[in-house]
Amino acid sequence: MARLHFFEFEDQSWFPGLLRAQMTDYLVYAVRQLRSFPSYAASRLAPALRARGQRRLVDLGSGSGGVMPEVVRALADEQGIQAGALLTDRYPHGAHAAEVREEPTGRVDFHPDPVDATHVPADLHGVRTLFLSFHHFRPEPAREILADAVRAGSGIAIFELTERRLISILGSVPGIPVMVLLLTPFMRPFQWSRLLFTYLLPILPFLIFWDGLVSHLRTYSVAELEQLVAELDAPDWHWDVRRERLPGMPAACTSLVGYPRADPAPESASSTSRS
Repeated sequence: MARLHFFEFEDQSWFPGLLRAQMTDYLVYAVRQLRSFPSYAASRLAPALRARGQRRLVDLGSGSGGVMPEVVRALADEQGIQAGALLTDRYPHGAHAAEVREEPTGRVDFHPDPVDATHVPADLHGVRTLFLSFHHFRPEPAREILADAVRAGSGIAIFELTERRLISILGSVPGIPVMVLLLTPFMRPFQWSRLLFTYLLPILPFLIFWDGLVSHLRTYSVAELEQLVAELDAPDWHWDVRRERLPGMPAACTSLVGYPRADPAPESASSTSRS
């Protein structure tokens, strides 16, 4: 199935911030039900952090904070890495800043200014991450995100839980409106507006359904991620692209991890793997 870059509501600058935040909140809550995802992400991030002794993640396209607090805890508890994280977004949602800073480890903070993932400010040092957001970018800006990380000498890690496979689309997308209706009462913090736009004016079930469908159709395959990497001038970087089933879960994760080699070895400059 060819990649289709259809319209997503969350990508639009005119889209109401309240609805964008509530859509992102739902996505984060839904992903947090995949209990093994933070541990899996931590295991993939650990080599990139250890390669250059880095101890900070710079998350791009964070929305309301995503699963980063859980990932930071998994890095500490399971990988022995005491890492901090700075959350950034093109449309930062200030209301979440205090909530993020109350995260128990105290190692997660929110950057207040807009950040373009294709040109990250030079003072934001650390391994860059994109959780469930890389599909928002067409091939040219997607390549530029990777190239910008290479120029900065920063590691980068990309994680996607959507897939451009018919079986995946049919197995998950039709049920999205029902899941929105079922999960909304359990989301915190409680918001009357969330109930209004879910039940009385069922805008959110439709918006999340549409953006979920388009996210599947936009998601890069392992082969396409490998091609993006192959087009970079990064002979001294290690690249690992793979698709793996999450431990104990029916969902699969496609991920790309790249970082500068501690000891450059041009004759074997990159590696990729599939499953």
